[in-house]
Amino acid sequence: MKETENYFFHVFLSDTEYNRVAYSDFEKEDNVKVYWQLNPNKSFFKYIQRFHFHGRINRIIRIPFKSIWFKRLIDPRKIKDTNRLCFVFMYTWVNGLAYIEFIQYLHRHFPHAKYVCYYNDIISSLSPNAIVRDFESIKKYFNLFVTYDNRDAERYEMSFFPTSFSNYIISDDKDISSTDILFLGAAKNRWEKILSVYRFATSIGLSCDFYIYKLPYEQQVVLPGLHYIEEPMHYEDYLKHVKRCKCILEIEQKGAQGATLRNWEAINYDKFLLTDNASIVNTEFYDSNYILFVRDDGCFEGSELQKKSIYYNPLKEKIRPMRFLEFIEKKFEE
Repeated sequence: MKETENYFFHVFLSDTEYNRVAYSDFEKEDNVKVYWQLNPNKSFFKYIQRFHFHGRINRIIRIPFKSIWFKRLIDPRKIKDTNRLCFVFMYTWVNGLAYIEFIQYLHRHFPHAKYVCYYNDIISSLSPNAIVRDFESIKKYFNLFVTYDNRDAERYEMSFFPTSFSNYIISDDKDISSTDILFLGAAKNRWEKILSVYRFATSIGLSCDFYIYKLPYEQQVVLPGLHYIEEPMHYEDYLKHVKRCKCILEIEQKGAQGATLRNWEAINYDKFLLTDNASIVNTEFYDSNYILFVRDDGCFEGSELQKKSIYYNPLKEKIRPMRFLEFIEKKFEE
């Protein structure tokens, strides 16, 4: 397996439970340094920094000397080899006045480094002003823009690379009952289809463990295996349920394009994926050995799921985050 050796990567990730899991492989690599936040640890300094970077104040007047915080994060004197550096930012790090000034700081000290901006959200979900700013103002700071969404890649002439998932170990919690099909998500406009899948699955003897987030009380149906939650489940807690299930259910809110997070979970933890996302057949992550499709009426090939046995998914290495860094290196070699 080829590992990235040419560059030393400084990777700036949004500090979320999912990212802590999905990109945990980076923490094991000698040529990757991960940064989760700009904020200092001590509460007193956090208060001072919050004022220093306050968005409304900085729109009126740029508060000077922010570099004192930047230096706490990256001290240029401690970075020896400046010839093969690559700074990779998730868009959420870039989306703010303070962080743009941080990138300017990096450019002053490391003018020959490579800079990458990675969009792990759909660009259309951003405000029009943010989109204009990205491609008119911050474009000059980056050598490469990458998106996880095929449509955005075509629309904005960006490079495409899917999201990643690390080899993250989850303990087997025997207090969680084993189940055939697991679902976690907000009902939104898909509740009828979710319920149809549940009714069909249970009618053929399959057990379900469904967690529905913020469904109005009047729409709730009291049935075994249906759980209604008002607070999001912690991601690691959810993965403990994944560990104890045979199949993960994915019902898309809209027509998705390509592979998804549920796809990564199924691959990484050797689970089957029951999905209504038909576009996955056009990706390199489709394998009929672990994917079943839900029809519009909520039915699926239940007999196939009943007779399938867990197997080692050979696609694991394709979803590892180091593949993303290898992709970046190849783009710079073109």
